Amino acid sequence: MPPLVERNQIGKRESLADLIANVEVAQTPFSSQIPKRKRPVNNIHDWQLKKYKTVGHKGVLDNKDADNFGHNARKRVHAVGQKVWDNPAISDFANEATIAGLSRGEMAEQIADSIVAVKWKIERRGLSNEDCQIDDGTNPNETRGVFQWASTTAQTLYPVPDGYRPHADQVFTDALDQLTEEEFKDMCARAYKVRKGPHDLDGYVGVDLKRIITGYSIWTPDKSNHTLARNFFQQATRTLTSVIDMLDLDTGKIKLHLSAHAMTDAETGEDSDYTHRSGIFSDMKMLWLRFTRKPRVRRLEDKGGGPRAIVDAIFMYGCDNPAQLMAVLTDSDS
Repeated sequence: MPPLVERNQIGKRESLADLIANVEVAQTPFSSQIPKRKRPVNNIHDWQLKKYKTVGHKGVLDNKDADNFGHNARKRVHAVGQKVWDNPAISDFANEATIAGLSRGEMAEQIADSIVAVKWKIERRGLSNEDCQIDDGTNPNETRGVFQWASTTAQTLYPVPDGYRPHADQVFTDALDQLTEEEFKDMCARAYKVRKGPHDLDGYVGVDLKRIITGYSIWTPDKSNHTLARNFFQQATRTLTSVIDMLDLDTGKIKLHLSAHAMTDAETGEDSDYTHRSGIFSDMKMLWLRFTRKPRVRRLEDKGGGPRAIVDAIFMYGCDNPAQLMAVLTDSDS
């Protein structure tokens, strides 16, 4: 008989590494960095808005009695809580199987993945343009995403009062290649006029938007076109650095954070055309996340078919005063 070659061998053991690789990053920068406030006592949480009176500075006549009185009015605004969950389950036989790379077992791995899924749901809801809604027996409670807090028009349910919404010039909606450095500075100047002072902001931006902002360090506007303004510094290590993580402007500093979870599809969680082109900018002291129930794992009774669990959370997002928000909301490059 001819020699046995490898391709014809029978009974070869499977060469399977104790490794399960996932290229996706589990980080949630927005919901991790946003201030966490006290647990709400109701699923509808209220607070008040106000701004200082605009007053003249004329003098008062000597010997004149006060005959003109007024007050500084306040407005009320509301946030709604929302429940999210991801419910892992495996069969009885699957629970007994030995799986490569899963030293803790299949169910433990599925629960760990569900915890990440719930974290992503909280992150994606916060960075959404979805509005709040109230449970009516058909539609569930849902909290308002920060892009919807930045709406320049009144929302349908619990609208932000007139005079406390961002100015139209604070929200950019044209094609991404139209967001020039001057256009962005104009947005910041408009927000400065609302705040009547400089404030440090954080921006959570898609990668395509961040590339546009990084380009501000490479190109400078000319009257007719663009003129190259890049500098190259040779050091011991020849590295081309092209990144902008901080903008230091007349109106304040803006720290940029890359986000891959903005403006995703509410039904599927998939990226939309807005996801990597959009961004939200805010004084982080004005944004908050409240947990009625922090993410938890609740194991259910195994009735014989296999282990099951519920991983869930109840939370709400809010913005103390939406007038300070800026947003880039675009779904096209050009």
